[in-house]
Amino acid sequence: MKKYISVSVLVLAIAPFASARTFLIDRDNSSGAVCSVVNPCGSVTVTGTSTLTVSISMNAGFGVFGNNDTFGFSTVGSDAGVSISNFSSALFHGNGGSGNEGGWGSFEFRVDGPGGSSAVQNLSFDISRPSDPFTSPADIEAGASGGAGSTLFSLHVRNNTSGVAAFAGVDAPPTTVTPEPASLGLIVLAGIALGLFRRRQNAKA
Repeated sequence: MKKYISVSVLVLAIAPFASARTFLIDRDNSSGAVCSVVNPCGSVTVTGTSTLTVSISMNAGFGVFGNNDTFGFSTVGSDAGVSISNFSSALFHGNGGSGNEGGWGSFEFRVDGPGGSSAVQNLSFDISRPSDPFTSPADIEAGASGGAGSTLFSLHVRNNTSGVAAFAGVDAPPTTVTPEPASLGLIVLAGIALGLFRRRQNAKA
């Protein structure tokens, strides 16, 4: 009996900390007005704990591209030993270095892409920091420094219909904070444990 209770409490305590944070790409720092609050051009979702997965999903008609400036982010805490890997497209890699992102300011890390002719609608990659492991998606939400605007992430975005390109940003705080599948699984396990406990109690009655 105590075992079921302990498992349930532990599972429910862990579950809230594993979450997915989703941000709308709805800020435009260029005159092209590619993305806006009224017409977001996609979203960025960050999941995970020690290894974070960034998933970029552009709305129909938009693509993400760029040389040294596809996606910019900065970490909370140390920027030493950060690794960017496991790209869903071989056209992209994590060697963009640090630098300015179209007026948003300077980011500690930038994803490098193939340029405008190879814009993609969806892109995902992993970010890790073995020397000082991340604990949540918020660990890469430090934003830029020294810029005229304000955004946690910067993306080089193209309107594939008009050909207009711009440096877009995301809203903050995130539009949604939802449990990851792993967290949902933990919650289900907690429910099963509680159910078994109640069944045993009823059998004894």
